[in-house]
Amino acid sequence: MADSQKPVSTQYKNTQGILALVVILLVSLTSCVGMRYRTGHPLDLKGRWVLLPIKSYVETPQVGERVEAILSTLLRIRGIEELENYADHQEPGQLPELDERRRFERALKWAKEQEFDYFISGSVNEWQYKSGLDAEPVVGISLEIQSFETGEILFTSSGARTGWSRGSLSGTAQNLLNDLLNQITLEDL
Repeated sequence: MADSQKPVSTQYKNTQGILALVVILLVSLTSCVGMRYRTGHPLDLKGRWVLLPIKSYVETPQVGERVEAILSTLLRIRGIEELENYADHQEPGQLPELDERRRFERALKWAKEQEFDYFISGSVNEWQYKSGLDAEPVVGISLEIQSFETGEILFTSSGARTGWSRGSLSGTAQNLLNDLLNQITLEDL
């Protein structure tokens, strides 16, 4: 009797192991999004929105600008009609600000003078290809939507995503940004 139970037990353990492996693979292939927060105040798509500089905490140059371009498109697709980018308002011939904090503070001051309703900001925390044969793209981004009128943070989210080998960083970033923006429910918009 003990011998007849062994194969069932071994088969059960093998099934558990395979199931655990499948779950691990699925989790590793999907986006890891966390730290979602929203206040429940509805966001007005018809309001005046501004996309402030996305701070970059990575070594790759102009990553913030790349994310801003992708995010700007995704926000317009979601129905934000009046969206301005701070980068569009720099004086011609002016050298770009290399200090992320000063660039953001200058943009925030300019945006307050323009009397926008909302601003979107964020940061890029990871932007690289994993080392190794597959060299998968890895992206980490945080987003925040804040009201100019009250100063209240209306939405914030952060996440990271690993793409497929031979995938691009910008494609992985677009997928992650879509995931982050999808956390804003329809009632918010």
